[in-house]
Amino acid sequence: MLAIHESGAVADSFGDLDLAPHGFTLLVDATWVHHPPSNELRSTLPTGWSLVRDPELLAEWNRAHDYAGVLVSAVLERPEFMVLARHVGGALVAGAVIHRGGRPDLVGLSNAWSATSIEVDYAELLAVAAALHPGSSITDFAREADVGAMVAAGFAPVGPQRVWVREPG
Repeated sequence: MLAIHESGAVADSFGDLDLAPHGFTLLVDATWVHHPPSNELRSTLPTGWSLVRDPELLAEWNRAHDYAGVLVSAVLERPEFMVLARHVGGALVAGAVIHRGGRPDLVGLSNAWSATSIEVDYAELLAVAAALHPGSSITDFAREADVGAMVAAGFAPVGPQRVWVREPG
């Protein structure tokens, strides 16, 4: 028997569910993308990029990304997560998160953002990922506005990703 809870979320990684009749609202309608391992060997991060290692910078990162309270400082103690920041002239202008799951040859890229006057540079983020995880493929999901830029950087679309939510009451 299917148990339907009053509230919650469902990640539909195949994009083939219609949960609206069950009171869910489509929160994310996106596309999974994949980039093969880079052939470029890097020993350093691209200019301006660094790992976020202290809670104060993480708090600034959260504010800049409108993510206040989402990434808590405990994430900095998790070796599978790397919060990235890009500074230009001392100002925080971009960020992303790279995370490793159960496969050593694959990393996830998420939460890529940039200041309003700067586009997310996905080619640069690929260079960051290659420096931190050489030989790994990169996956992410992109909303419609970002798919073109990610494909231009070498990502290939591989399928839909949807997230449904249902609020209580």
